Parts: sequence; structure tokens; C-alpha cells
Amino acid sequence: MGALCLVANFLCMGIYTNLQIPALKRFPAPVSLSALCLLITGLSSVSQPSDWILHTPGTIVSVVYAGAVASGFNFSLQTWANQRGGPVLLAAYIPLQTLFSAFLGVVILDDSLYLGSVIGAILILIGLYLVIWGRRLDRLSKERDCLATPTPSRVWKRI
Repeated sequence: MGALCLVANFLCMGIYTNLQIPALKRFPAPVSLSALCLLITGLSSVSQPSDWILHTPGTIVSVVYAGAVASGFNFSLQTWANQRGGPVLLAAYIPLQTLFSAFLGVVILDDSLYLGSVIGAILILIGLYLVIWGRRLDRLSKERDCLATPTPSRVWKRI
């Protein structure tokens, strides 16, 4: 069941990330767009209005923290990165969340570190490097193509 939820999460995040690009072109404020998306998600995730009633101060603090810091900051940062780098680069960085979770689990919670986790972390970093390297090569080839194509000003100077 966990693997199915993980696949559904990746599918939904991919759709969300790719739908942000046209939305950011029409609505160029990434933090406001994230807040609007989180508000719609929050309103649609409860089935009864009584679910919005928070009884204890601890519940209120945890909901504010989860909404503002954990979700709000995370999604605002992802939306900003999507606007700056595009969905491919953003998708390349998402596996780093798993890497940081494992690292913080070892440091803070004193979890065990296994060989498979280390190999997986290395593969994630290699994959991220390859994506960044490929994007750089693509950008350089586009710059070379731009320099190689004659512009009207270069053509008129020859005549």
C-alpha cells in the first residue's frame, strides 16, 4: 500500500508541477499562487465543517506550523524554483527530500544507516548531477546555435 501511495504522490506532484508553468505565466506571483493552491486543497480535504474546529492550543500551534512552515514554505519554494528553472529541474531536486530525511533521521533521531541507503543517496546525487550537466550542455548548444545563425544586421553588413 505504501508503494502505491508513493507512486500516486509522484504522479500528483508531476501534474501539479507541470500545471504551474501556464499558471505562473498568467499569475507571476509564486507565493500567492502557492497560498491559493494550498487554500483550495485545505478546503477540499475536510468532509465536515466541524473538522475545522481546533480544541487545544497544541493543536492550533501544530496546524499553524504544518500549514505555514512545512507546507507553505515548501510549496512556495518549489513554485519559485519551478518558475526559475522549469519542471524538469524541479523534478530533479525532489529526490533530495528523501536524502535529507534520511540524513536528518541519522543525525537527530539516531536512526541506523544501511549500505542500501548510502548507495541510494549516491545514485540520487549522480542523477542530479547528470540532469544539471545535461541542462548546461543544452544551454551551451543553444547559445552556439544562436551565435551561428546570421541575424539581419550581420546579413546587411555583408551587402
